Order: sequence, then structure tokens, then C-alpha cells
Amino acid sequence: LNKNVIYELVKTLETLARVLQPRALLRLEEELEFMGKVLDCCATKDKEMINLVLDLLETMLESGEILKENGMGIEENPFAQRISKTRGVQNLEKLQTHKDDEIYDRVYALIDRYFSCLLYTSPSPRDRQKSRMPSSA
Repeated sequence: LNKNVIYELVKTLETLARVLQPRALLRLEEELEFMGKVLDCCATKDKEMINLVLDLLETMLESGEILKENGMGIEENPFAQRISKTRGVQNLEKLQTHKDDEIYDRVYALIDRYFSCLLYTSPSPRDRQKSRMPSSA
């Protein structure tokens, strides 16, 4: 598939994720098993694609929290589990080396909120770099 088709597919999935009930979104992911394919898009250098993937992941992970908190017999976020099983956390961790601070911040927040139990104790790549304070500060 070419880049434009993949972009449109991810965009459609993100739109569906926003409008579907959490349980229906989970069934859709179980049926299509698209999580791994979506996370593979993180390897691109295309900032727009990465941000779209992050939008989708944020929406799905928030839906997973709703499922977990509503006492539906789900003890852990099912989307976080799926991301972990598809080596998605490693794909997200690689994005922490992205040169764009917005992407780094979004990825760091996702990992911190949904995967903190999986984080290594080593510092992130940005922690070893100079301060990220603006030069005007």
C-alpha cells in the first residue's frame, strides 16, 4: 500500500475510534487485528502520520480505560495489553528519540500514563541531552 492509502486507513480508524462505543471498538480491533499494523506506522519520518497514529492510540487507550473502570469484568486496559503484545511499546519508545519535541512529549505522556509499569529505570534519551528550555529563557 502506498503512503496515502495507509494515511487514509489510519485516519478512518481514528474517526471510528472516536465515535464507537468502547466495547464496539474492542470488537473491531479483535476482528481486524489492526493494532500492530498501525504501530508499524510509527517507523515513518512523516510527522503528520505519526501524530495521526498517536491520536488513534490516545483515543483507543482512553476507551480501554473506560472499559476497565466500568466494572465490565476487564481488569486491565485491553488496548494497552494489545499494544504490549504487538511490541508496540518498543515502537513508542523509539519515538522518544524523535527530533520533534511535540511528538516526544506525546509519546512520553502515553508511556507514562498507560505503560509506566513496563518502563525501564534507565533515563530517556532526552534526559541525557541539554535542557529543553527555550533559548529566550
